[in-house]
Amino acid sequence: MKRLIIICLIIIATINTFGLKPEREYRLRPENYALIYKELKVITDDGLKIKTWFFPAQDSVSNEDWEKAWKNPVRKEYKLKYNQPRPTILICNGDAGNMYLLIQYAKELVTQGYNVVTFDWRGFGESDNWETDEDQLVYFEYLTDYNAVLDEVLKQDEVDGKRIGLYGFSTGAYLSFAIFSQRIETKAYVGRALLTNFESSVKLLKQKRPERNIIIPENYPLDLLPERIAGKIEKPSFLIVGELDDITPVSMSLEIFNLLKGEKQLWVVKNATHGGAKGPDFIDFKKFMLQLKTFYDTNL
Repeated sequence: MKRLIIICLIIIATINTFGLKPEREYRLRPENYALIYKELKVITDDGLKIKTWFFPAQDSVSNEDWEKAWKNPVRKEYKLKYNQPRPTILICNGDAGNMYLLIQYAKELVTQGYNVVTFDWRGFGESDNWETDEDQLVYFEYLTDYNAVLDEVLKQDEVDGKRIGLYGFSTGAYLSFAIFSQRIETKAYVGRALLTNFESSVKLLKQKRPERNIIIPENYPLDLLPERIAGKIEKPSFLIVGELDDITPVSMSLEIFNLLKGEKQLWVVKNATHGGAKGPDFIDFKKFMLQLKTFYDTNL
C-alpha cells in the first residue's frame, strides 16, 4: 500500500506542466524510505544555497523497516558500507515538483553500489528563493546550480571522481546533456525525453496547450542545445524515449543518437508517452531501473 501511495504521488507531480512549476514542500523525505543520507553545503557562484541530498551506497531496506519508517520517519545515522570511494550518479529533476520525486530512483541505485545525489533548482524545494515565471521554458541559471552541485560532490571522500554518471529527464535531460558536454569528470549519461532544440519542442507544446505563452530564454547559449553538442560527445550515452511521446518525439532522440560519436544506446519504450503515468519509467519501473543499472555498470 505504501509503495502504491508513493508511486501515485510521483505520477501526479510529474504530469506535464509545459512550463516551470516549482514545489516548495517535500511531500516525502529520505526518512520515509529509511535511507541513509546527508545534506551537502552547496553555494552557487551567485551566492544561492542549493538544497542537496547525498545518498551513499548502502544495503537495501526490508519491507518491514520501510513500513516502520513510513509510520515513524527517523533520520538514520550516516555511515558507509564501503571503505573505498564509489561511482556516483547525479539525478536531475525536470521542470515541476522537487527532488522528493527522485528518492524512488535513488533507493534503487544505492543498493547496487552507487552513491546517488539529488538536488533542487533555485526556487524549488528548500533551495534559496528565485523569482520564477511559470511560462519560462527554463532558466540558464539552472546550469550554474548544476555545476555548483557537481563541484561539491567531487569534494566528498565517498566519491570516485573518475566515475561520475548523470541522469536527467525532460528539462533535466537537456540540462544534464549540457553539463555532460562541458565537464570532463562526467563519464556516462542517461537522458529520457531529450529535445533537439527549443523551437521544435515549443512548437509541439503550443499544439497541445495553445493558451500557454511559453517563453524561450534569450540568454541560454545555442551552442549548448543538444543538436549543437551531440556531434562532439565521445563518451557513453543512453537515450530513452517513449514511443508515443508527442513533446520530445522519437525523431528527436534518433537525430541526437545519430550525431553521437561515442558508445551509445537508444531505447524506444513501447506504448510510453513523454512522462507521467504512461512515461517510459512507469510503464515498467523495474525494467527501467534494470536498464539504467546495466548501462552504468558497463560504463562506470
